Amino acid sequence: MLVLLLATVACRNKDLVYDSAGATQETADSSHGDPDLDGDGWLPPEDCDDTDASVNPDANEVCNGVDDDCNDLIDDAIGEAWYTDADGDTFGDPDTEAQSCEGEGGQVADDTDCDDGDASVHPYADELCDLQDNDCDGEIDEGATLPFYADADDDGYGDASDEVQACEAPSGYLADFTDCDDSDDDVHPGAEEVCNDEDDDCDGSVDEDDASDASTWYADADADGYGDPDTSATSCEQPSGFTSDDSDCDDADADVSPAADEVCDSVDNDCDEEIDEGDALDALTWYADDDSDGYGDASASKEACDQPRDYVSDDTDCDDNDDDVFPGAEEVCNDEDDDCDGGIDDDATDAGTWYADADADGYGDSTSSTVSCDAPSSTVSDDSDCDDTDAEVNPAAEEVCDGLDNDCDGTTDPDAVDTDGDGTANCVDSDVWDFDFATESVSDWSDEDFGGSNSTSWSVSGSYVCEASNAAYGVLAGPDLGELETWTFSADVYIGGAATDYLGLVFDYVDEDNYWVARVNDPTGYYSRFSPTGQVELVQCASGTCTTLDSDDSHDFTLAYNTVVEMSVRVDGADITISWDGTDVLTTTASSSPVGAGTIGFFTYDNDGGACYGNPAVSNP
Repeated sequence: MLVLLLATVACRNKDLVYDSAGATQETADSSHGDPDLDGDGWLPPEDCDDTDASVNPDANEVCNGVDDDCNDLIDDAIGEAWYTDADGDTFGDPDTEAQSCEGEGGQVADDTDCDDGDASVHPYADELCDLQDNDCDGEIDEGATLPFYADADDDGYGDASDEVQACEAPSGYLADFTDCDDSDDDVHPGAEEVCNDEDDDCDGSVDEDDASDASTWYADADADGYGDPDTSATSCEQPSGFTSDDSDCDDADADVSPAADEVCDSVDNDCDEEIDEGDALDALTWYADDDSDGYGDASASKEACDQPRDYVSDDTDCDDNDDDVFPGAEEVCNDEDDDCDGGIDDDATDAGTWYADADADGYGDSTSSTVSCDAPSSTVSDDSDCDDTDAEVNPAAEEVCDGLDNDCDGTTDPDAVDTDGDGTANCVDSDVWDFDFATESVSDWSDEDFGGSNSTSWSVSGSYVCEASNAAYGVLAGPDLGELETWTFSADVYIGGAATDYLGLVFDYVDEDNYWVARVNDPTGYYSRFSPTGQVELVQCASGTCTTLDSDDSHDFTLAYNTVVEMSVRVDGADITISWDGTDVLTTTASSSPVGAGTIGFFTYDNDGGACYGNPAVSNP
């Protein structure tokens, strides 16, 4: 240190003088002219305090907080000895001695620590069996023992109930005593806790919640069997009020769970993260209304609780691309089903009325009509046909006497004769004329001469009119038959007790003495009876002259007096048939048709016993 000081002084002042012992003396350098203010023989800068003669490079350092020897260190290399206490056990390391007026942080005045890196080692420590000098007395493990514990299951953990004392562990023993089942090497501290009713990790708890195979349970506050995923517990056994499921989305409502039915209530009832979706039990069916006419397309639907945009509850639109087509729309003739009733152009407001023309005469039946856009088959627009079953009957037809309104003017046979006044023209009346002498007057009948000079004398006897004298062609005029072409004139006849040469029916005339006559002749003496050889003739008399048109002698008749038989003549144009008592006895064709028979009546000729006629009638045909 002295050499260093001398070297320092030499560096500071070249005018140092060394004596034979190596001591130095400072001499003032007169060339500098610096004064030595404190008179200690040292000048600045070597003198670090030229106001204090006790401070200079030759001074001894003392504990006063001053750099006495001007070595830029304060109170260095003086004072008490201090030792580092690195492990904080208040005992210092003797190898770390340092002098200072006051110990620095981490230093102590003690120097007896034999291991300053271990706070458990110091002179007051208990000696342990650890191959260390714990109490720093220079001896290792003297008088110390350690407990060791049996490890029967060789799992590295000892049984606290089986202890021995020694500094070194005997075979099968170790220092640990935390094994809670030394017969099972799967049971020890740090072992995996599993759900097996054992304390596998020796923490004093059996099957605690942190068991590796413990289940996670979820609170089921509403007891619906589904748990709240936000409230869980882990345990081996199911806690009360918990369930293994974690899919409940509202654990306060037992009606809300994954098994619940979705209903329309603004709640996610089935926990599928959708509210009131289309499969809700009470969801409604909505139908697309693309044309915005208020009616939906049955083929385009969706289920929803609330009405979707552009959908309606109605499903009856038959064309959702046309807002003029919907149920209740006006049906018009456009080849479309405007009102969606399944029919095209049916009941169209602009449809025409068509009338059946079954007889194809161009005139339709007003009672059989069809309203449609197009004329159906066999229909016409006219409705003036009064008989659509007869093509000869229509407004353009000519009216004829046939019992029909041929020209559809509302009257039938307006010019025809109605002999019996029953409102039916003779031409179609099946009972043209019927007369009962007993109840009806014959005052309008007149006697007519028929080719003879003697007039007839007729009288009413009960229901018969009779001729009792020998009259020459006596005749009684009857009703006018009008324009009949087909008809039958009949009467009941009987003979009153004498032979009769002729008797018959008058059924036509051209003028008052022109008659068509049917007569019967008795060829066996002109008796008033019908004999097996009876004769039937058709005679025309005109202008007093009678001509036989046809006769037949092949008929046998039996004439019984006062026995009624029926005599009739049937006219069909020019064809004339005479019947006696219901049997046709003569059919012939006249030279001309007795159309429109003007008069009918009766006649007798050479009547000895009287001939009577009753129930005269004309039928059609």
